[in-house]
Amino acid sequence: LAKSGININKYSAHSTRSASMSAGKTANISINTIVDAAGWSNVVTFRTYYDKPITQE
Repeated sequence: LAKSGININKYSAHSTRSASMSAGKTANISINTIVDAAGWSNVVTFRTYYDKPITQE
């Protein structure tokens, strides 16, 4: 990430996963579909770690 010019103090490899899962929610994809696609056993993982607001920088 650092070699690509991405601020590694703010973003990590999991940032892309969080962004894609949050974008799915923003696109009105059902939470159950998101959870199934990610391979999680329940919604708590998504809500706790990945349900983030989508912002533009």
